[in-house]
Amino acid sequence: MENRKKILIALGSFKDVFNPIESKNLIQKLLINANTNVDVTTITVADGGEYSHEVVKENLDCIEIKVGNILTPHKTKITSSYLMLDSDTAFISSSHILRLEDDLEKFKNPLNLTSFGLGQLIKHAILDSKVTKIFIGLGGTNTVDGGIGMLQALGIAFLDKSGSHLVPVDGVFFSGRDLKNVEGIERGNHENLFKNINIVSLCDGKINIEEMHTPNNQKISGIYNNERDRINKVLANGIQKYASTVGKYINKKNIEQKWFYGVAGGINLSLRCFFNLEMKLGITFFIDKLNLTEHIRNSDLVVTGEGRFDNSLSGKTPVGISQIAKTYNKEVLYLVGSVGEEFKVYFDGNISRNLPLSIKENGISTMISCHNFNENIDIPLNAIDRKKVYRKNTEIVFKQSIIELFNCKEWC
Repeated sequence: MENRKKILIALGSFKDVFNPIESKNLIQKLLINANTNVDVTTITVADGGEYSHEVVKENLDCIEIKVGNILTPHKTKITSSYLMLDSDTAFISSSHILRLEDDLEKFKNPLNLTSFGLGQLIKHAILDSKVTKIFIGLGGTNTVDGGIGMLQALGIAFLDKSGSHLVPVDGVFFSGRDLKNVEGIERGNHENLFKNINIVSLCDGKINIEEMHTPNNQKISGIYNNERDRINKVLANGIQKYASTVGKYINKKNIEQKWFYGVAGGINLSLRCFFNLEMKLGITFFIDKLNLTEHIRNSDLVVTGEGRFDNSLSGKTPVGISQIAKTYNKEVLYLVGSVGEEFKVYFDGNISRNLPLSIKENGISTMISCHNFNENIDIPLNAIDRKKVYRKNTEIVFKQSIIELFNCKEWC
């Protein structure tokens, strides 16, 4: 009897199109329909960015703590939550509170958004749940305020150029537009309050402050296209100014060049000021907690992917998965909605096996991308309608391509 192929599907979200559960369910269906002689194992994964809360909640033994009156980035109050991993340890996802859904496109101007809600969740975990360690997933946020809103929620004040307490531009909550006005951070008893709190920031990449332009630009909705250049300039100047202020506070030079400080709109800058902070790639946490290495070792084919392959080699989870697969000589099928401009030349149609060395060295054997399909049709400007089109097209492209691959004896 012919041996059945063991396939591991380890997928997170396809950004703004499918959440992790939808992703794994879709690909499992397509693989089984293409070839019934397969055994499929599925795992939802994350990297500290979007849907990290959901992945931890689904896969780990934890308790969800709900907290009322938490401020969203656009300054409305909701009930949000964090997860208790044990009696002393919490998991808080920044994207769970600081990410805006598609129906909130009109608010996606980072100059107006605050990380205050994240600070509220941290404060509750410390004061109410009495934790001494917090894992904070960083990534998938719409804010670019360097974490000053978060620190405001923790009771920390900022100073203006006269040495007086800085007042937010809107008079209430600090946001991205206030960064340029922060000349100092007030020292007080907060350092004693937080000094025994250990925070591990699980970052969805390792970019520094100087590399923030691309993710910052992606956080601005099309509604603000006429203002896009100005918004980006104000954000860049503001975050550079705040990084300099933080560098003086913690007595460290060139902090803007250090890895991880550009993640999630610069939140690590503020965390560094008051907590025992360890910064690392979020994938390391999820590889360990989800036992991914063992699952990969026991598979014949690993299927992973993401919404867009661009700066993915800088620490994104699916590349981390493919790197592990390479160590065990496992074939990797990498699924994406699109690729950066520099990679499009490697595609003739929707499938590429002629990938550049930089990608192959990271264990990726075959890549399927929807970009050629989507670039030949009209895509709606409205975010909700655009999502519907991408969902439909993604399934079409993946279905056709997977069938084509399974019909190729060399590939199987």
